[in-house]
Amino acid sequence: MSDNNHKSDHNHKSDNNHKSDNNHKSDHNHKSDHNHKSDHNHKSDSNHKSDSNHKIDSNHKSDSNHKSDHNHKSDHNHKSDHNHKSDNNHKSDHNHKSDHKKNNNNNKDNKNDDNDDSDASDAVDEDIEILESYSDLNKFNEMLTEQLNKNKDGYVVLVTELFGEDLFQYINKRNENEDTRVRDEDKKIIMFEFLKLLIKLHNAGLVHLDISPENILIENNGELRLCDLAKCAPMYTHNLRHIKGNGNDLYSFQSCQPCVGKIPCIPKECWDIIREHIKLKIDNPFEHLSTITDQEERKKYYFDVHCVDKYMLGIFYIWIWNLNYIWKRADPPNDRTFNNFLKYNLNINVFQLAQQWPKGFKDIINKLLSLESRMKTDLNELTEHPWWINED
Repeated sequence: MSDNNHKSDHNHKSDNNHKSDNNHKSDHNHKSDHNHKSDHNHKSDSNHKSDSNHKIDSNHKSDSNHKSDHNHKSDHNHKSDHNHKSDNNHKSDHNHKSDHKKNNNNNKDNKNDDNDDSDASDAVDEDIEILESYSDLNKFNEMLTEQLNKNKDGYVVLVTELFGEDLFQYINKRNENEDTRVRDEDKKIIMFEFLKLLIKLHNAGLVHLDISPENILIENNGELRLCDLAKCAPMYTHNLRHIKGNGNDLYSFQSCQPCVGKIPCIPKECWDIIREHIKLKIDNPFEHLSTITDQEERKKYYFDVHCVDKYMLGIFYIWIWNLNYIWKRADPPNDRTFNNFLKYNLNINVFQLAQQWPKGFKDIINKLLSLESRMKTDLNELTEHPWWINED
């Protein structure tokens, strides 16, 4: 049967709004199933034939394996070529011809990856070259100065290898077992090696200002390292804030920030400044000092950083030999033990527990406690003290 609104015996409907039930939807909004109807206002020619192998000539052919050429082919596995292919596993190219583009993009990405790898490799080589060129400490300092001048708000971050464990844990762990207990000979070696390590830091132009067993690292072979450099300060300066100079003289650096180190390790001169800050409710030392024009008045708010490192060295020596501190803080009004100690001019011999200590060791301690003796003590000369090679 055929007319201007052609209907096929296969109850076949087809229009531009074509749907497929083989799990297929086409963006041409067409519907297709085995009960396919064609409503394309479809005209057949005078020679139109319709049977079980029904053929339609409006550029449309249909049989039991219905094939349609409106830029569309369909069978039981329904394949569509309107820039679109579909089967029971539904592969669609109607809205995206992406395979070729993806291949091109992948090729571009691969080239970009190769370029990125090459750039990364060049960057690594450049970094290695820079690091090798700065093996000299002076060159390294010049590099840091240049970078900091470019970015005044920047930070310098030093990341080193994982190294041993801190001395506090090391000694306490060994002392848990009588067979591994730290002997006096071991303590002496550690103290001497640390003295040389501190001198090395000072020779580099830095003071540590936070010396304590927790900030000293030790390997099983006895090698030592200093860590936690957050409170470090320069050893020397050409300009002191509270002393007028010509800019050419070299001074031992003095700081106005007294909160250095851990409480048992802070020297008396810093506690004196801390108490003054508390008394006057000074939160910002720099801001307060900017209001003082008298040079002598300003001096009492500063302390010599080199002398602080020497005091902390002495406290560390007491801790490692005694395995504890003797006083809690070097603040006379708030520590009775230290206040009594101060009355004897900080002579370690006044303590009963020190009576059995080696005389040479006590002599070294006394050089490192009072401010007057610290100012006179040269750490390089301390390495030549006879106690290091003698028992007493």
